[in-house]
Amino acid sequence: MDKYKLRGLLRECHEKGYLTEEFAIEASLKAHIYLAKRDTSYSSEIKEEAISHFYYKLVRKWHQIDPEKSPFSYINTMVYTSLLDVTKREGRWHDKKKCFTNIIKGKLNIQT
Repeated sequence: MDKYKLRGLLRECHEKGYLTEEFAIEASLKAHIYLAKRDTSYSSEIKEEAISHFYYKLVRKWHQIDPEKSPFSYINTMVYTSLLDVTKREGRWHDKKKCFTNIIKGKLNIQT
Protein backbone atom coordinates (compact mmCIF):
# COMPACT_ATOMS: atom_id res chain seq x y z
CA MET A 1 0.00 0.00 0.00
CA ASP A 2 1.46 3.31 -1.06
CA LYS A 3 1.63 5.84 1.77
CA TYR A 4 1.04 8.70 -0.64
CA LYS A 5 -2.13 7.06 -1.91
CA LEU A 6 -3.55 6.97 1.63
CA ARG A 7 -2.55 10.60 2.20
CA GLY A 8 -4.18 11.60 -1.07
CA LEU A 9 -7.39 9.79 -0.15
CA LEU A 10 -7.38 11.49 3.25
CA ARG A 11 -6.89 14.91 1.65
CA GLU A 12 -9.83 14.13 -0.62
CA CYS A 13 -11.95 13.33 2.45
CA HIS A 14 -11.01 16.64 4.05
CA GLU A 15 -11.78 18.55 0.84
CA LYS A 16 -15.17 16.88 0.41
CA GLY A 17 -16.04 17.09 4.09
CA TYR A 18 -17.04 13.45 4.51
CA LEU A 19 -15.46 10.02 4.79
CA THR A 20 -15.06 8.54 1.32
CA GLU A 21 -15.48 4.88 0.57
CA GLU A 22 -11.98 4.62 -0.93
CA PHE A 23 -10.29 5.92 2.21
CA ALA A 24 -12.39 3.67 4.44
CA ILE A 25 -11.43 0.63 2.36
CA GLU A 26 -7.71 1.47 2.43
CA ALA A 27 -7.82 2.15 6.18
CA SER A 28 -9.63 -1.13 6.83
CA LEU A 29 -7.03 -3.03 4.79
CA LYS A 30 -4.31 -1.40 6.87
CA ALA A 31 -6.15 -2.36 10.07
CA HIS A 32 -6.54 -5.99 8.97
CA ILE A 33 -2.85 -6.23 8.06
CA TYR A 34 -1.83 -4.66 11.38
CA LEU A 35 -3.94 -7.09 13.40
CA ALA A 36 -2.81 -10.09 11.37
CA LYS A 37 0.82 -9.27 12.10
CA ARG A 38 0.24 -8.17 15.69
CA ASP A 39 -0.09 -11.29 17.81
CA THR A 40 -1.31 -14.81 17.26
CA SER A 41 -2.42 -15.31 20.86
CA TYR A 42 -5.69 -13.46 20.27
CA SER A 43 -8.72 -15.47 19.24
CA SER A 44 -10.40 -14.58 15.98
CA GLU A 45 -13.46 -13.32 17.87
CA ILE A 46 -11.34 -10.78 19.76
CA LYS A 47 -9.71 -9.60 16.53
CA GLU A 48 -13.08 -9.30 14.76
CA GLU A 49 -14.46 -7.28 17.65
CA ALA A 50 -11.38 -5.03 17.57
CA ILE A 51 -11.89 -4.44 13.82
CA SER A 52 -15.53 -3.60 14.44
CA HIS A 53 -14.51 -1.15 17.16
CA PHE A 54 -11.90 0.32 14.79
CA TYR A 55 -14.59 0.96 12.15
CA TYR A 56 -16.65 2.79 14.76
CA LYS A 57 -13.64 4.94 15.68
CA LEU A 58 -12.77 5.60 12.05
CA VAL A 59 -16.25 6.86 11.25
CA ARG A 60 -16.24 9.14 14.28
CA LYS A 61 -12.65 10.40 14.16
CA TRP A 62 -11.47 10.42 10.52
CA HIS A 63 -11.54 14.22 10.44
CA GLN A 64 -8.96 14.41 13.25
CA ILE A 65 -6.31 12.65 11.16
CA ASP A 66 -3.90 15.23 9.78
CA PRO A 67 -3.18 14.49 6.10
CA GLU A 68 0.19 16.24 6.35
CA LYS A 69 1.37 13.85 9.06
CA SER A 70 1.51 10.08 8.77
CA PRO A 71 -2.01 8.64 8.54
CA PHE A 72 -0.47 5.17 8.96
CA SER A 73 0.63 5.84 12.52
CA TYR A 74 -2.74 7.29 13.46
CA ILE A 75 -4.59 4.30 11.97
CA ASN A 76 -2.25 1.86 13.72
CA THR A 77 -2.86 3.66 17.01
CA MET A 78 -6.61 3.46 16.47
CA VAL A 79 -6.38 -0.29 15.81
CA TYR A 80 -4.14 -0.83 18.82
CA THR A 81 -6.39 1.10 21.19
CA SER A 82 -9.39 -0.75 19.77
CA LEU A 83 -7.68 -4.01 20.68
CA LEU A 84 -7.00 -2.68 24.19
CA ASP A 85 -10.61 -1.52 24.55
CA VAL A 86 -11.99 -4.89 23.49
CA THR A 87 -9.77 -6.84 25.85
CA LYS A 88 -10.68 -4.51 28.69
CA ARG A 89 -14.39 -4.70 27.86
CA GLU A 90 -14.23 -8.48 27.77
CA GLY A 91 -13.07 -8.33 31.37
CA ARG A 92 -9.88 -10.22 30.65
CA TRP A 93 -7.68 -7.54 32.14
CA HIS A 94 -8.67 -5.08 34.85
CA ASP A 95 -5.39 -3.22 35.07
CA LYS A 96 -4.85 -1.27 31.83
CA LYS A 97 -1.14 -0.74 32.48
CA LYS A 98 -0.61 -4.47 33.02
CA CYS A 99 -2.66 -5.23 29.90
CA PHE A 100 -0.58 -2.76 27.87
CA THR A 101 2.69 -4.26 29.14
CA ASN A 102 1.56 -7.81 28.39
CA ILE A 103 0.43 -6.91 24.87
CA ILE A 104 3.81 -5.31 24.16
CA LYS A 105 5.62 -8.36 25.49
CA GLY A 106 3.31 -10.68 23.55
CA LYS A 107 2.15 -12.48 26.68
CA LEU A 108 -1.57 -11.90 26.31
CA ASN A 109 -2.99 -15.34 25.71
CA ILE A 110 -6.72 -14.88 25.27
CA GLN A 111 -8.82 -17.72 23.95
CA THR A 112 -12.60 -17.73 23.90
